[in-house]
Amino acid sequence: MIRRMLPTFVHIGLPESPFGARFAEAVRSLGIAAETASIDATIEGGTVTVRPDAVLWEKIPLLDAVAVVVEAPLFPWPQPLGAAPRGAGGAAPLPFAVEREARSLALSALSLVAESRPVWNRPAAAHLAASRAVALARLETAGIPVRAWKLLPAPERGDREDGIILDSVGRDRWHRPSRPSPGEPALVLGPVAGDVVSVLVAGGAAAGGERHPSAAAWSSGSPGAPLASAAVPKPLADAAIAAARALGLDIAAVALAGDPAATLLVETGPDLSVWDDLLDGGLAPFLAGRLAAAALAR
Repeated sequence: MIRRMLPTFVHIGLPESPFGARFAEAVRSLGIAAETASIDATIEGGTVTVRPDAVLWEKIPLLDAVAVVVEAPLFPWPQPLGAAPRGAGGAAPLPFAVEREARSLALSALSLVAESRPVWNRPAAAHLAASRAVALARLETAGIPVRAWKLLPAPERGDREDGIILDSVGRDRWHRPSRPSPGEPALVLGPVAGDVVSVLVAGGAAAGGERHPSAAAWSSGSPGAPLASAAVPKPLADAAIAAARALGLDIAAVALAGDPAATLLVETGPDLSVWDDLLDGGLAPFLAGRLAAAALAR
């Protein structure tokens, strides 16, 4: 008797995030096998092996998987301005040279896998997380409407601010955006009237959204009003999907404002756990379904 092997999806996730377990459950409900692994395997003493015919991530054969989801972008170069990751068991931070080698190994493994099957987001997307301005510049080049922006030194708090001051670096495995200190590089957006809607794009469709009553409320990080997938206005969904497609992103949070809508910001590494909570547990099954449609049709 021949046993048919189920197709397998692998989720490479943040150890502190519950999203991996939720996503795996949603995948299994579709009759697809699911494996989970830590994104920090190379940093925390796990094993990642790249061979001519195999890529093993914590003993999971990624080249046997149909698709892979990576929960946050991995950037190869440690940034001294940020907090260095801890070593295995909470030991002292790794030396930057060692950390760079560990990150590079992880990216080499994922890049090899991405040559033959969907990896969402693909490894190259980390460069857009490392510079939010690059994403906006690429959208402008592609003819996608973008609100006015500049890269400037962050002003002192209390100084007059003619715009919205944002971190110039987006979310990745180790960086969490926050208002830059005075004099540090800042992404400065022009004044925005009216509400701001962030649309989460997953697999070429709007998984849901979040509406803020003002740009100030949006940029402060305060929670907005959730929008289910079907409740996202079509013009905003279409604009977000077009922006993600122009950047080659399978997963992205696109902030939009104005009528007609123009892009304010693209978050290449949106927090999937936070979005899943916002959408009342709807993101995990939505993402699983979109990935299944893309991967199993190949």
